[in-house]
Amino acid sequence: LAQSPMHRHYDISSLSENASLNCAVVDQYGMMWVGTSRGLYNFDGSYFHTQSLRDSSSAAITALATVGDTLWVGFSDGKLLHRSIRIWKKETTSDTAFRAGITNIVVSNEGDLFVSTYGDGLYLRQEGTWIHYAAPQQLPANEIYCMKRSDDGVIWIGTDEGLSECRFDKSQLRTVTYSTKDGLKDQIVKSIYIDRKQQVWAGTYSGGISLFNRAAHR
Repeated sequence: LAQSPMHRHYDISSLSENASLNCAVVDQYGMMWVGTSRGLYNFDGSYFHTQSLRDSSSAAITALATVGDTLWVGFSDGKLLHRSIRIWKKETTSDTAFRAGITNIVVSNEGDLFVSTYGDGLYLRQEGTWIHYAAPQQLPANEIYCMKRSDDGVIWIGTDEGLSECRFDKSQLRTVTYSTKDGLKDQIVKSIYIDRKQQVWAGTYSGGISLFNRAAHR
């Protein structure tokens, strides 16, 4: 008997030539949104559809996040937009522009927005106001490659200085950074994954993958 393939390939080149896929998110209704070097798409389970972004730049989309019915879109030139996830609502609102490219957008348990950048640190949008956190006072570095949130509300970021655990008390930030001194095989953390057990995995530049022991803080 013929076996079903383990992977099914979906090609977006027919929609936008030479487009590279940079990020993806699934909204509360199960619709997948994909950010590429050539714009925004939504995937209905069978086909990709182009979604125009008014007032957007020509820069690549590098980060996506959803909060309720709102889709947040971050660009490589630092621009941040938002629009409805309702595909028939095409209006796009320009929120702000940061001084460096956006690398990730994460939503807190309270619905606040965290935006990481490569070169301008971390931003928190709280009650409509942006709060900026930067090195060396609050962060180990301003070049943030990746960012994830664990279920307990901790924000984890990866930089050239290691893996950082960021805890917030309202707008006050306390950061603890773990590096090669704490067991990382490589100090440059390029990706972070948090599994179902809330274990934190760090993908490094040249030292493979490290599993962070949260109980032992190593």
